[in-house]
Amino acid sequence: MLLLLLYGPAREAMLIDDGVNGLYDLKHQGWHGLLNAYQFDSLYQGYYLLLHLAYSLFGMHATGWFLFFSAMHAFNTVCLYQLCKNLLELYKAEHTSGIARVAAILFLCCPLLEENIIWAATT
Repeated sequence: MLLLLLYGPAREAMLIDDGVNGLYDLKHQGWHGLLNAYQFDSLYQGYYLLLHLAYSLFGMHATGWFLFFSAMHAFNTVCLYQLCKNLLELYKAEHTSGIARVAAILFLCCPLLEENIIWAATT
């Protein structure tokens, strides 16, 4: 719920350059371009696969993109909480749940991580 309150006002944001380029590549090269990451010399196959799946589900509807990436960010927040808690318990730290909760809330609210949430296919 905190995630939607923080980032909800940005749900009609525009695509960043990477997203526009990815959709352009998808339109012109199709799924076969995924194997070589659309001539981008990196391991971007995972990024493009995620982009393709989201585009297949939501097309150019901003709300779908926003909800999809918000759900992913929330899932990652839960995973981070559990990882922190498990590591702290492994090293027998005190207040493991509280420390892990603070780390997860900082991750959830970090402005550096909002890019994938607020960009949406509205172009």
